[in-house]
Amino acid sequence: MRIDGATKIAPYHYIDALFKKIRYPNINGYIKIENWYPFENNWPPQKIYHLRVSIILINLSKLQNDYTPSFNVVISKGKFEGWSQLSNDKNTKYSTKGNALRRSDIKDVIFYGEPIVETYTIDLSMEELADSNIPMTILLLFGSKNSPMKVSRYTINLDPNITQDFNKNMFVTIVENQLISEYQVDIGQTDERFLSNLLERNKA
Repeated sequence: MRIDGATKIAPYHYIDALFKKIRYPNINGYIKIENWYPFENNWPPQKIYHLRVSIILINLSKLQNDYTPSFNVVISKGKFEGWSQLSNDKNTKYSTKGNALRRSDIKDVIFYGEPIVETYTIDLSMEELADSNIPMTILLLFGSKNSPMKVSRYTINLDPNITQDFNKNMFVTIVENQLISEYQVDIGQTDERFLSNLLERNKA
């Protein structure tokens, strides 16, 4: 490194700081529970529960914008309300089972401190609520043009007796804003195992 016109060996902490320097916008993603209540479905006639959740993306990089944010949400129980209806919105796609949602190119520019908030309703049957031994999981994967994909994941207690303070009482576990590489380490996934499963080369 150059100091006062002289070339010297750079200390370790200087090199470490350079490697850790963030060169991309810091986009964070969160799930917020807006409401949780019983609902009488007209057809077919049945009692279900509605879980209203907001997907929140926010740019936390000062003086650094990002572009065309997108996200995927995967739920282990229930279905997104309206998933089976035809939509002319090319940027919104649901899975064929209604348990996954993809939103692409949500906004041209995401500025620092400007949250993007989209709210959705998840329909849950009484049968799914009865299986209380297995909590509901929500996986939020998100990214944008110049930032890497991250993951926020949650397990949720679907107790019908919870009527208030949903974000305090319903979340069982919260792990937010992990890079994909960190998420893979947490779940014990390696690149080799991922590729083997993807290419179906691990079958007997």
